[in-house]
Amino acid sequence: MTHTFDIESRIQGIPLELALVQLRNPEFHELICRSLPASNINILESKINQSHYSLKRQQNMDVDIPKIAQKFLKDAFRLYREDHWDINNLTFTSYFKPNMPGEFKSKTTILVQGEILCIHQKWEVVVNVPLIHGILAKHAESEIRKFQQIEIDVIQKELMKHST
Repeated sequence: MTHTFDIESRIQGIPLELALVQLRNPEFHELICRSLPASNINILESKINQSHYSLKRQQNMDVDIPKIAQKFLKDAFRLYREDHWDINNLTFTSYFKPNMPGEFKSKTTILVQGEILCIHQKWEVVVNVPLIHGILAKHAESEIRKFQQIEIDVIQKELMKHST
């Protein structure tokens, strides 16, 4: 069963030209990836071809669980993620495959209003666990929203660093 939801975000004070320069830079994407709360990050692919950029990686998610549980669940929260950008059209699609039954994907569109980047994401969460998939999908949504805000904050911070 598929659970869908939207997330709206904004990045302010960044000229589009500056954002485009950074979005065309694989090192910028990799920096963002390494600045997020995760560990054991393995970048499998980072390549740009004209206005198309792809980043594939695996990482352990830093989730809020007791320390004792972390010892027993080592690599249980391993995530495979692919991002595919069309930089000229300011769109990208992300695919997520966690180390558990299910998958997530998002389609993102960025609209420009002056020096405000308006980010609209359409998410699909599929959890393949009978009986409790709805509860798990709602929990996944709350975690996605939390991590998405962290990612937006990191992107804004890094773009601001490059604007001075």
